[in-house]
Amino acid sequence: MHGQFPIEKINNINNIIVTTHPYSLFFGEKKNKFLFVFFQSLLDSLMILNESDLKNIDLFFFHTKYWKKILNKYYKKKINSINNKTYYYGFPRINSSTHEQIKIRKIYNINTNKKIVLLLYGNFNKVNSIFNSILNFNNQIERFCRFFFNMLKFKRICIQSFKILLKNIQITDFINKIEKIKKENDCYLILKLRKKSIPPISLLRMADKVIIDNPYYTFASDNLVKISNFIIHFSSTAILSCIFYAKKNLSIVKPVDETLLKNNKIFFFYNYIRLKKNNVFNYRDLTSKILFEDFIKLKSDINFDLSNPHINIINREAYIKKFIYNKSESLNINQIYKIITNKINEKNRI
Repeated sequence: MHGQFPIEKINNINNIIVTTHPYSLFFGEKKNKFLFVFFQSLLDSLMILNESDLKNIDLFFFHTKYWKKILNKYYKKKINSINNKTYYYGFPRINSSTHEQIKIRKIYNINTNKKIVLLLYGNFNKVNSIFNSILNFNNQIERFCRFFFNMLKFKRICIQSFKILLKNIQITDFINKIEKIKKENDCYLILKLRKKSIPPISLLRMADKVIIDNPYYTFASDNLVKISNFIIHFSSTAILSCIFYAKKNLSIVKPVDETLLKNNKIFFFYNYIRLKKNNVFNYRDLTSKILFEDFIKLKSDINFDLSNPHINIINREAYIKKFIYNKSESLNINQIYKIITNKINEKNRI
């Protein structure tokens, strides 16, 4: 990454680098003269931080205190070294969004009077996963062979994947379930994809609208959540938008990617927000989860209720304050600008 930043040109005390990525990703562990400002962007930016970043990053801006607490749990007392350079800025792309529903519908050319179901499709194309290796193939013998091959490769057995294999559950079963939900609720289905996710043709044809990540229309998931009545996702952090906009959602839990298990650091962060009680995906009565195989087995009389949900207002406000935006601690853009300029002046005085 160093080639993107010619050190001899930017290594000046008056220069500022503002990014959602850690210092070490670009410059390693050697400290340079310029001011480096880190703005957290959900969990990904925290997982790639390392211990040297605690020293080399000049200013930290987290969404809320909760996210810094995760680092606290991982780095223990070492995190105390950043206390005097830590601030909070909320989650502007959600709590400061000005896009109205009419404008969002116009941007994505969505013209319907039906209730909208948004499916945030998971990435089932990764080959380094026991679950994905059995899901994407129809031949049961080949699926068993792939399961045992990957079990030996990763030196572990994924019990949930094995149960799915024994029940002969395939990606077509998931697609059939989505189609059933669509027909029974007479809804408009939006399929939101990431570039690395390539779903079967049958799912693409079934959807009324397919939207792929686009650099010209950033944060598509958050915008689409705002206009949807029900959101189905695979433990997506779009759940933050769902709760903020008071939208009913269902998180489908697929077997954990075995590559996470081999990386203790990433697995720690993954577990922290997804499995622990009263965290992002397990907060009081606001979040609903279901195992992948149980979603397939849902009976036809399950009511997805696309009407406006009755969400506990007190719990929702507590969720927003903890994970998204705490008015009492979040800084506005003018305050952030002042902190950065003061830090530049401080460095010049040294």
